[in-house]
Amino acid sequence: MTTLIVEDNEMAGKLLAIQLESEGFDTIVACDGQKALHILDSAKIDCVVSDLMMPNIDGYRLIYKIRRDVRLKDLPFIMYSAGTMSADDEEFIFRLGVNKFVRKTGNAKSIADAVNHLLINPGDGSPRKGTEAAHDQWVIEKYNNLLVDKLEDKIMELESANKELEAFSYSISHDLRAPLRALSGYACILQDEYDKVLDDEGKRLINKIGDNAIRMGTLIDSLLGFSRLGKASVRKTRVDMKAVVEDILADIGVKANGPSIFEIGELRSVYADKTLIKQVFFNLMTNAVKFSAGKESPMIRIASEDMGNEIIYHVKDNGCGFNKIYIDKLFKVFQRLHAADEFEGVGVGLALVKRIVLKHGGNVWAEGNVGEGAIFYFSLPKEA
Repeated sequence: MTTLIVEDNEMAGKLLAIQLESEGFDTIVACDGQKALHILDSAKIDCVVSDLMMPNIDGYRLIYKIRRDVRLKDLPFIMYSAGTMSADDEEFIFRLGVNKFVRKTGNAKSIADAVNHLLINPGDGSPRKGTEAAHDQWVIEKYNNLLVDKLEDKIMELESANKELEAFSYSISHDLRAPLRALSGYACILQDEYDKVLDDEGKRLINKIGDNAIRMGTLIDSLLGFSRLGKASVRKTRVDMKAVVEDILADIGVKANGPSIFEIGELRSVYADKTLIKQVFFNLMTNAVKFSAGKESPMIRIASEDMGNEIIYHVKDNGCGFNKIYIDKLFKVFQRLHAADEFEGVGVGLALVKRIVLKHGGNVWAEGNVGEGAIFYFSLPKEA
C-alpha cells in the first residue's frame, strides 16, 4: 500500500514518512499540491495525507481537483494541519471530499492510525451534500471567502513590514550617520592638526579613513534610495524617450573620463513615469561610459524595438563586459562583478533599474562576455 504525503515542510514530511513506513506502508513525499497531482498521474496511490497550507496548490484546491478526477474520486484523503480550524472550516473540507481531518500533534502515530482505518473502511468520511451544481457553487463561495481572509491577513503583514522598513530606514538615516560624521570629523582634525607629526604611512592611513567614511555615506544614501523606491508611486505620462536620453547625454558628456561615441537609434515614446525612467537610462548609460572608458575607441549604442504589446530598449557598449557565470548577480543590490579599485560604484545602480522597470510592469535582462562588451535590455508595456 502506497501513501502519498503532501507536505511543504521537508523535515515534517520525512518524519511522517518514517512513521508510516514503520507501520508497513510505502510512501512518496510531494512538497506541494502541484507536485502531488503530477505523482497521482503517474503512480498508483492508495491514500493521500495532505497538509492544509502550502504554496502553489494548497490542501483545499488539491482535494477539490482530486474529487473531480474520475480516476481519483474515491481515493482516501486525510487532511492535517497544525493550525486551529473552526467548525465552518471543518464542514468545508468535509464537503470538499476529505475523509478525515487530523491535528498535527507532533506524534505521527495518529495519522498512521487514520490511514490504516481508511484503508480498511474506505467508505468512511462525509459524503458530498446536495446536487452537483449547488455543491460546486457553495464550494466556490466558501473558497472565495477563504481567499479574501488570506488576502486581508497578507495586507496586514505587508503593512506591518512596511512600518518596520520605515523604522529601519529612519535608524539608518539618523543613528548610523552620527558616528560616521564623527569618524570623518576626527580624521580631518588629525590631518589638519598633526600633519607635520605624521609620517607618510600615517597620512596614507588617515586618507584611507576619510575615503572609507565617504564610501560608507554613499552606501547609506544608496540603501535609503533603494528602500524609498519601493514605496514610490508610478505616475505615467507619454514620455519622449529620445528627449530623455538627450538630456542625460549632456550630463554624461561632462562627467565622462574620456571620449565616448554615442550612437542613438530610434527611441520610441512610451507611457511611463518620466522621472523614474530617466533614472533607468541614467544608470545604464553611466555604466556604459564607466565600463567602456578603458577602450581605445569606446562605442555606446542606445535604441529600441517595437515588439507588439511592449517596447524593448537597450544600451550596448564595447567595454569590459562580464562573466556569464555571475549574470544572476547583476541586478541584485550591493552585488559587484568587478573590484572597487577597478571601477567605482557601490552596486546599487542596476538593482534600482530592475525595481523601477518591474514597477512599470516590464522586465530587465542582459547579455555579455568578458572583454566583448555588454547589452542591457529593459521592456515596457505600450499601454498606460
